[in-house]
Amino acid sequence: MRRNLWTLGLAAALMAMLAPAGWSDDPGAKKDAPKQAGDRDTKSDKADRSDKADNKADNKGDNKPGAALDDAGFVMHVSAMDLAEINLGRLAATKAMSPEVKQFAQQMVTDHTRTSEMLRTLANQKQLRLAREMDDKHRKMSEEMAKMNGAEFDRAYIHHMVTDHKMAVDLFQQEAKNGKDADVKALAEKTLPVIQQHLKMAQTLHDRSKGSGADKGSDKGTDKATDRNKDNQNNKNDRKE
Repeated sequence: MRRNLWTLGLAAALMAMLAPAGWSDDPGAKKDAPKQAGDRDTKSDKADRSDKADNKADNKGDNKPGAALDDAGFVMHVSAMDLAEINLGRLAATKAMSPEVKQFAQQMVTDHTRTSEMLRTLANQKQLRLAREMDDKHRKMSEEMAKMNGAEFDRAYIHHMVTDHKMAVDLFQQEAKNGKDADVKALAEKTLPVIQQHLKMAQTLHDRSKGSGADKGSDKGTDKATDRNKDNQNNKNDRKE
């Protein structure tokens, strides 16, 4: 009898030791899972997702708007463009070989700094968001151009200036025509002629660089043709001898 009681007691002790944490004899009892170290509350998760989405929007790789922007989108996009033009302009002002390209780059810094300040004042009044840094596209572009020198740098910089200012003209024209906020629309109308002038200047420099490249190519072609004529004449003289 004692042996049976001892066996039952041992079995009960083993069952108690092997029972999972939080197990209860009461079927209605709640089984709260232990909270993991990495778990966060729902509000924190939402806040994190919101911050990540904002950063992604600020650093979007393609600086070309896919559709017509509203007033807030226009302000955000233009602020990112200004940061790009200022940073690339500062780089070109020190690395460009052509004095004309250096002068153009310095004007980009001056004009886009002014536009950026106007935009910041307007954004504060309207409680609109501004880009905090260059987008990924222009950051990578800046890193690549920093490795270039001389005429190669000048051509790359001016090419990007033509491309960027074509998009900027379209963007400002859309806002000047379709903007809903009177103040944002007025800023677009006021700044549009400046952006158009920038595009005209960039295109002129771009055309000059293409012309000089064509001339160099023509000169090389002429030299090769002259060499071929000399070779032909030498061959004729050899045959006569």
